[in-house]
Amino acid sequence: MANEEFITTLESSREIELTVTGRRSGREISFPVWFVREGEKLYLVPVTGSDSDWYKNVLKTPAIRLAGRGMQLTARATPVTDPAEVGAILGQFRARYGARDVAAYYPKQDAALEVPLALRLGPEFVGAKYFWSEFVGAGYVGSEFVGAKYFWSEFVGAGYVGSEFVGAAYFVSE
Repeated sequence: MANEEFITTLESSREIELTVTGRRSGREISFPVWFVREGEKLYLVPVTGSDSDWYKNVLKTPAIRLAGRGMQLTARATPVTDPAEVGAILGQFRARYGARDVAAYYPKQDAALEVPLALRLGPEFVGAKYFWSEFVGAGYVGSEFVGAKYFWSEFVGAGYVGSEFVGAAYFVSE
């Protein structure tokens, strides 16, 4: 299920704030980025492609935070490097922001990031790793609590979906 509050923010925004973790400093670094949305996926394109520092940071630490108009989403970004896929994403960027601006601001067009907008109940639940579940999920989606049953994880990613905290560490429940 997608976080409707965050999607509403996306629909009325031309850019969002991206926060990544510095690969050397370990500090959070934030800056505005353009994006396109396709269903429950968001795509970001680094300005200097695979040479962009923020892209290299995401390769080392894929957990990112997106924010806009008081809403935020923590997710795990996946690199996209297949030329055909990157070309299709850039086509969406051209349609949204204009071919001239995309050509001017994105001189190296060899990489993109895919960011899921959906909170997943299963092996990909907000940065989690190693699940054992009959039902998996813990936290809030909007104002609705999503409980947990038979939920065990070596590590569970923590973060925010919209304005609500999601995640736990070493959580076991029946």
